[in-house]
Amino acid sequence: MTTDTPVLDAAFKGPVGSFNLDVAFKAPLAGVTALFGASGCGKTT
Repeated sequence: MTTDTPVLDAAFKGPVGSFNLDVAFKAPLAGVTALFGASGCGKTT
């Protein structure tokens, strides 16, 4: 028996400034998800 957990599935591919960005992100809709990194690295962008 399998159960599918709902997830947030987001992706972006395209030019950002002078470079090409290719990002994919999956996170469960339940629980806690955190993004962390250095100050100014784009966590809220």
